Order: sequence, then C-alpha cells, then structure tokens
Amino acid sequence: FAVPFPGGLALAVAEGASSSLGARLAGVVAVRAFCRAAAANPAAPLEALKTAQSHLDMLLGALLSAGDASAALTRVRGSVTPSNARRILAHKRQPEEALRRVAPALATGLVGGVALVERNGLRVSVVRLGPGAAEVRVTGRVVQLLGASRDASMAFLGPGDRGSEEVARAESAAPLTLAPGDALLLGTPALGKG
Repeated sequence: FAVPFPGGLALAVAEGASSSLGARLAGVVAVRAFCRAAAANPAAPLEALKTAQSHLDMLLGALLSAGDASAALTRVRGSVTPSNARRILAHKRQPEEALRRVAPALATGLVGGVALVERNGLRVSVVRLGPGAAEVRVTGRVVQLLGASRDASMAFLGPGDRGSEEVARAESAAPLTLAPGDALLLGTPALGKG
C-alpha cells in the first residue's frame, strides 16, 4: 500500500502470521494505517507503526463487539466456530493460560518506508516489525538495510497489551539517500517463497 503526500511517499507491505486468526485483515489494516500516519508525519515512521498498532486495537474491539453472524467476524474466523473465535480474540486482551500455545490473533509483520524528495534524490527511512526484508540497490549492488529477520524471537504487530510491547522491538535503518536509478525493495517472506 502507498500514500503520496506533498514532497514524498509512504509505503508498506505486510504479511500476516500464517496461523493467526484474522492475519490477512490485520495486514490490510496495518499497512493502510501506517501509510496514512506516515504521510501525515513523515519524520516519524516509528510513530506511524504505533498508529498501526492502535488501529489493530480498534479492529479487535470492533470484532469482539460484532455479532456472531456479522460479516466481519465471519470473514475473520473462517472455519473456527464463533465461540472459539471470540475466545481467541479475547485472549489478546485478557490472556488465558489454556490458550498460551494458540497463535496470537490479528498478528502481522510489517515493513514500511517513507521517501522524501531532496535535491540529490530521495531520503528514505525504513522500519520493520516482524518478518520482512528491506533492501536497496545502489549502483548495481544490493544491500540489506535491516539484516535478516530474527525468526527465533519474532515480534509481530498486533493488538492488545502485548502488541503495544512488541512495537518497542521494531527495527529501523539509518536514513539513506537514493539517487536516480537506485531502488528500494520492501518485501515479505511470501516474496522470497515466490
């Protein structure tokens, strides 16, 4: 998703955690919220990530208050019964010991960037929470901006208290300038598989 603004562009990609209830919807909500917040305040991409997390909190609240037959809950729960879906979603707000091994609901990885037009090219800032890649191609050489994702203790963007804590684990690259002909690639694990 991308949002242009005077003097620049905010862009993001997301990939939901594969076993997370509602992960696809979370990814859509997160990239839209990130890009709109980053376009409004391009100097603070980490704040835009916090805004995306707060939008996931609002999504969780809306899903918990929706009726069992609502279109939103039906799409999110898939083949899971409404009562189990509600229990998994509620676990994000009030963790249950019995659900400690259940994948977190509405969890997504996000890689986002803000590009500002400068005299010499584009000044780019990149942030990541969860799996994903941020690479730049400068003079034919490809360089990873954030290194490999740390799968062992992977943090995801998501709602609830834990989601707020995870935002503090976001990674950011030092801002860089891209000249004409340089390229920035933001990708998800699905891109690597493809």
